[in-house]
Amino acid sequence: MPTCLRHRCFAKVDAHAAKRHTKSSLEALAQSLTSPFRSHTDKARAIFTWLHHNIAYDWKEVQSGFMKSLTAWEVLKAGKAVCAGYSKLFQALAICSGMQAEYVWGHYKASALEEGKVRREGKARITHAWNAVRIDKGEWWLIDCTWGAGYLSDNDTKYTKRFNPEHFVATPKEFGRRHWPNDERWLLFDTTWSEYCEPDKQGPVIYTGLSEIGFIKRTKYIKPRRFGGSGRWRIFVYIGETVNKERVVVMTKEGKRWTATIEVRRGETVCVAYVKLWHGRCGKGLSRTEFLNGIGKVAWKWQDMVRWN
Repeated sequence: MPTCLRHRCFAKVDAHAAKRHTKSSLEALAQSLTSPFRSHTDKARAIFTWLHHNIAYDWKEVQSGFMKSLTAWEVLKAGKAVCAGYSKLFQALAICSGMQAEYVWGHYKASALEEGKVRREGKARITHAWNAVRIDKGEWWLIDCTWGAGYLSDNDTKYTKRFNPEHFVATPKEFGRRHWPNDERWLLFDTTWSEYCEPDKQGPVIYTGLSEIGFIKRTKYIKPRRFGGSGRWRIFVYIGETVNKERVVVMTKEGKRWTATIEVRRGETVCVAYVKLWHGRCGKGLSRTEFLNGIGKVAWKWQDMVRWN
C-alpha cells in the first residue's frame, strides 16, 4: 500500500517555504529551503510549495505557441516557466537537497470527458511534464508542481495562480488518472492505456479550485453555512476524498438555507459541492433522481465549495 499523505500536517513546512529564501544559486536555495527538515517527504514538500510562491506560469509563452527550453538555473532567474521549467527546477533543487528525483514527461488528460481526444493523440503524444521523487522509506512519489501552483480555466483561456496540494498528496493511482508517462516505469501502479482513456471506468476525475484541503480550524461540530443562488445547481454533501454513492446526500433548500443530514465518523472529511458538468452537458437543472442514479455510471464533474477535516 502506498503512503497516505492526505492527513499529514505540512503547516510548518509550507510556512517555511513561503518565506524569502536566497536565490544566489540552486545549491544555496536548496539548502535554505530544506535544511530545517530531516524527512525527505518534508523536503520535497518545501520545494513544491516554494515553486507555487515564486515561479509564475508563463501563460503568454503558452499562447504564443513557441516555448523555449530553459535550464533549471534559467527558470530560477526568470521567475516564470511552463511545465518543463517547473519540473526541471524541482528536480535540480531536490538533487541539491540530497534526494533522488526524476524529470518525467508524457500525456496529461485535462478532462474526464476527453476519451476520444486522448485515443486520437495516442500515448506517444507528449503534452506535459512532472516529477518523481524518492520520499521517506525509499518510496517513489509522483508530483505535479505546475498544477500544484495554479490551474487553467475549462476552455484554457485563463490561468489562475492558486496553491493546490492535491498534486502533492495524491497516491500514484490517483495521480495516474490524469497522467500517463512516456516511460511507463513511472506509473508506479498496474494499469493500461485503455483504462487511462476510459474515465467512466475509473470514476469521476477530481477537479478543485480549493487552495488547501482543510482550510478552517478543526472543530467538534459543523456549523451551517449559507449559500446564495437560484437553486438551479444540484448541491450535495459527500464524505471522504472522492464521491461514493453510499455516502452522498443531496442538499435541500429551505428558504435562504441549504440543509442536509449525513453521518460523519471521527476523522472523516466532509465536502459540500455542486454538479458542474453532467454527461457532457451543464449541471444546471439536474434532478435529484438523475443525479443519484447516475453516480458511477456517467462521466461528470463537480466543484467543491466547502471542505471540513
